[in-house]
Amino acid sequence: MTKPNRLWIILGGLLATLSVALPAAEHNPLPFEEYDNIVNPTLKLATASMGGFFDAMKSYIVYSAYQNVPGTKESGVGYYYNNQTKEYKRVLFYRIGNGYPEESYRSLDVYVDNSSGFFVIELPGGWKAYTKDGRFEMEKDGRLVTHNERFPVLGENGHIYVPSNEVDIDVQGVITYNGQMIDTIRIDILRDKTALKSFNHKIFYYDLEDMENDTYLTDGTYMIMQGYYEASTITKGYIGLVPEWQNGHEAQVKIIKAYVKNMQASVQVANPQ
Repeated sequence: MTKPNRLWIILGGLLATLSVALPAAEHNPLPFEEYDNIVNPTLKLATASMGGFFDAMKSYIVYSAYQNVPGTKESGVGYYYNNQTKEYKRVLFYRIGNGYPEESYRSLDVYVDNSSGFFVIELPGGWKAYTKDGRFEMEKDGRLVTHNERFPVLGENGHIYVPSNEVDIDVQGVITYNGQMIDTIRIDILRDKTALKSFNHKIFYYDLEDMENDTYLTDGTYMIMQGYYEASTITKGYIGLVPEWQNGHEAQVKIIKAYVKNMQASVQVANPQ
């Protein structure tokens, strides 16, 4: 007896599968294409629910970590509908406003009273960034840097070098020591804060396109307060959304499970074999 060819075995399996699937399709009350109208919206709704739950959980973790870190800002997630793609897109944004001035009695701590006014700092590679955290430190060479990240603070003449921790800073950010002017702390007034991005909720930056357009700056007045720093504006209000998102996510999971169960039952009824 000759050994059956593998191709014939595969074709036989396909025919057997079709012999089961075709009767089920004949008993199916909906055309095959109609399932997209049921499955896709359900899956999209469940995906959005799961995304919202994870957004809330991430915010809860971040807010817990940054609750008392000076200069930190709340983030939020906006859901924007694209008329061209007919889809919703989740976009991260920051709620940037002024925090309360906390008195520290340190001469290198400064607070800017304009919510759109930011201290200008320099990231590695020379990239310009912004912060509201005015707790500055002096390095061994006298250069002024940020408290945690040690990024250089920029003045009107570039990096700022101070001879001592005990300098005077006036309301316009002019730094003097023993009556001699050293530099002026640079403050940028930002026109569009909605385009700001961040990697730690207190160091903000624009992408390359926004920087090259050079339209993100505007004029404005501000006042510098020496011996103060800006408190965090993160509150616990957003944490209350975690159980709401969790309940919504769990409800969507139950919907999908019920849908799958009903589909299995429908196939069984259509073709009991």
